[in-house]
Amino acid sequence: MPTKINLFIAYAPEDEALKEQLEKHLAVLKRQQFIEIWHNRRIEVGADWSQKISSYLDTAQIILLLISPDFLASDYLYQTELKAALKKHYGREATVLPILLRPCLWQIPELEMLTPLPLNQKAVTDSTWKDTDEAFQQIAEEIKKEAMQYLPLQNTKPAQQANQEIQPAPTNNKKMLMAGLAILLLLAVLFLVILNPFSATTTSNNNNKEPNQTRQEANTAPTAKTKTKLTLDISAAAPITLAPGDFQYEREYSEVKGNVQDIGGGSNLITLTVGFNYKGILNDLLEHHNFRLIAPELKGEVAPSNFFNELVDSKEYKEHEVKFELSNTIRKFSVVIEGKDNKKWDFSMQ
Repeated sequence: MPTKINLFIAYAPEDEALKEQLEKHLAVLKRQQFIEIWHNRRIEVGADWSQKISSYLDTAQIILLLISPDFLASDYLYQTELKAALKKHYGREATVLPILLRPCLWQIPELEMLTPLPLNQKAVTDSTWKDTDEAFQQIAEEIKKEAMQYLPLQNTKPAQQANQEIQPAPTNNKKMLMAGLAILLLLAVLFLVILNPFSATTTSNNNNKEPNQTRQEANTAPTAKTKTKLTLDISAAAPITLAPGDFQYEREYSEVKGNVQDIGGGSNLITLTVGFNYKGILNDLLEHHNFRLIAPELKGEVAPSNFFNELVDSKEYKEHEVKFELSNTIRKFSVVIEGKDNKKWDFSMQ
């Protein structure tokens, strides 16, 4: 029997009916012991609401976000469940799947790096579906694929092959086996006898070598190759200031330092320490999606490998690490700030 996958559903109360319909489509997976579903309706009366939700979020391997206007309008869902889910996702502790229930402006920075379901990005209630069951069927199939990636590989040997009886070997076969072992033992003894004079001659020749010859051979012995440690050139990373016209307030990014580390598997880990200062508003968020890495060898952009979401006050200066995983064949790259191609830092590694 496969191990159960813990599946957490985050949704707005206004979407209760659609959530129940989704659960019906997942009932087969639940009955087959593939998944265990949890949502806030399962909290017992009198239990600590926030503690229970936090506990089940921590143990979930798959987290479903049922996206709708009510979900996005909920401060609690946005500030608590959405952020906790994304932290697990970018920390590679769980997979977050946004489910588009009803039409809404779901293309927000927090969801832009995720793959929403259905795959055609049409909401479940969109009129292009024959009915909602058609949409939920596709969603359930994708959830099953994701769950299967967490399950251990099952033994696929046919039952009939496993049940075959092993017949005892005939007595004559045992005698032949013993004779074969005796011959192998005799050959091994002969091999050692023949090899021994050769080993003695080799030892004698080595002892008779002139000291100079011995030193010369030692000097010509191959030496082990050492990995070249790369350093990150940050000299072109001058402070970047965004004017009030860029989202209506002024802020400054300053790259403080950076380093590169070989993490194996043909990859390097680039770590930048970025200074951050808002000048025109009371406070705002410093978030991982404000940074993207680009390089000529890459087809698209690379998002930071570490998740962060920190409140920054306009009166204080903050520093934060931004990390990127990059192929060790790439020596030059740029980091784009807030998606603006003319606001970027250029780096090289030597």
